[in-house]
Amino acid sequence: MQKRTTKTKGQKKRTAVQVRAAAIAVEAGTAASRRVAELLDLIERKKKLIGESFYEIGLALREIKKKKLYASLGYKSFVALLDDRDVLGHTQASKLIEIVDAMTRDQALALGGVEKAYAAARLVAETTEPDTIGSLLTSGVKTGSHGRGRKHLTSMTARDIAAQASAERKRTHEKSDAERAADAGAKLARATLRAAGFRVVECKAVHHAKEWRVHVIAAPPGRSSH
Repeated sequence: MQKRTTKTKGQKKRTAVQVRAAAIAVEAGTAASRRVAELLDLIERKKKLIGESFYEIGLALREIKKKKLYASLGYKSFVALLDDRDVLGHTQASKLIEIVDAMTRDQALALGGVEKAYAAARLVAETTEPDTIGSLLTSGVKTGSHGRGRKHLTSMTARDIAAQASAERKRTHEKSDAERAADAGAKLARATLRAAGFRVVECKAVHHAKEWRVHVIAAPPGRSSH
């Protein structure tokens, strides 16, 4: 003779809540799985046209990595997904993600390719100047031992830009901690002022009275500087 177990109202309520929670978790997991499948399919299709579509591939890779969508397919890491699905090599994937982090699609295409766009992204990251891809495309890259020359970014090869980034990195490493901190402060101050609409005439690290300071000359929006 079998015993019949009668659930209380509280037990029934807890069971219903658990069922709903499980259903929501399954639905969320399914949505993530669908999304990562769509992104992987996009990457596979665009790989055949990577010369034109590298930026879209970078966007897709960044979304998968940033939102950890690889977990919905059972992978413990972004790299594990790349390897198992033969998506792209680690280095190439990192380059494409750095490109989309550093510039717009139009800027990337204006540079004419993955390697040149990546070199430009590295140059912006390495320089102590408050440069962006936009400012480099507009004003050019400082060249020469004292940075007095200017060369248009689009006229430079990927190797030229990479060499400039390497030189910037070397100069930064040769500086003292105090000078590097002042350079970083000047870079941040200039970018902040420009974003607020100020016209920045000068913003740089200067050595004065045995210490490094940030020297700024800027005019508020609508006013002339003196």
